[in-house]
Amino acid sequence: MHKHLHDNLRETTLPALQKDLEENKYDTESVGRLIAIIAGWLTGHIMIEDMAITGKCKSKRKVNNPKEAIQAMNAEFISFLHRTYLIEAELYNAHYAGESLKNPTCYEMTLKSDDLIIEVIVIVEESLLLYLIEKMLGITLKKLNKIAIHSFIQVAQKYSTYLLRLMDPKKTFEQISHRHMELAELRLSFKESFPAFSLLWKTDRGFIGFCERKKGII
Repeated sequence: MHKHLHDNLRETTLPALQKDLEENKYDTESVGRLIAIIAGWLTGHIMIEDMAITGKCKSKRKVNNPKEAIQAMNAEFISFLHRTYLIEAELYNAHYAGESLKNPTCYEMTLKSDDLIIEVIVIVEESLLLYLIEKMLGITLKKLNKIAIHSFIQVAQKYSTYLLRLMDPKKTFEQISHRHMELAELRLSFKESFPAFSLLWKTDRGFIGFCERKKGII
């Protein structure tokens, strides 16, 4: 797992950051995003992952998902965005850890499956969410409203459940609760334990992320 984290930084995150800088001509926003992601990766990696190797700290990444599972989820999600909203996406970070996004909406859904509790979080930047709502409802919005949020929640619930079933077809999932959460709260949850999946995609309309964490029922 530790080597995979380094591979992800080198093979996925850094090339995506370089492309982002070049496309935006090294403007303040893209440079700031670079600094935030690299600083966050270095801090979290040194304080958690490297110390876990020396036995000074327990790694928060409890689930070692094979690279093939991440690739499968990535391919399906990119396909979903394209076939549903005609928008192109690319994997920006295969281990998103709550780095800053622009006006994000965070939605958490909790489900039960046998003896497990599954927490799913979808994070979407406002610019992308407005575009998705426009495609869904056929209306142009300058700001999010209750109708837009409700539409987003419906799609997030249905697709998240579909994605879980796709990755684990033998399981059944029952929704327990759902709520909005702040990005700061999401970051705090990462300090407790990293999700099994925590992926961030980039589109030309903004960023979108998907996180999944499993817990045993006490």
